Amino acid sequence: HVMGIYRSPAGNIDDAINIMSQSLEETKAESSPLILMGDINIDSMKPDRNTAKLNEILALHNITRIHLPPTRITPHSKTSIDCLCTNLDPTDIVTNVINTGLSDHTAQTCKVL
Repeated sequence: HVMGIYRSPAGNIDDAINIMSQSLEETKAESSPLILMGDINIDSMKPDRNTAKLNEILALHNITRIHLPPTRITPHSKTSIDCLCTNLDPTDIVTNVINTGLSDHTAQTCKVL
C-alpha cells in the first residue's frame, strides 16, 4: 500500500493521529508492505509531545518514520514536517529530497529496492 496524508497546521493533532491510526488499521498495515508519505506538520527535527505521540502510534503498527532533512524551508526556518514512514526494512528503500521551487516544501521521493 501507498498512503498519502495531509494535516493542516490548524488541525487538531490528537484527532489527526487517531484518524491516521484507524486508517492504518483498515489497511492492515501490520501484515502488508506500506509506505506513508505526506505533510503531517509535525517537525521531526523538534522532538516534543507531538513527535512522540506520532512515533508511538506508528510503532503500534510496526511503522517507522524515516529521517528526512528539512522539507520546508523559508527565509526564517527549516523544518522537517513532511514525512516518509514505512514498515519496510529501511535498508530496502532509498529516499531523496528535491527542491522543486514549486512551494516552500520540497518533494520527497522513495524508491523501493
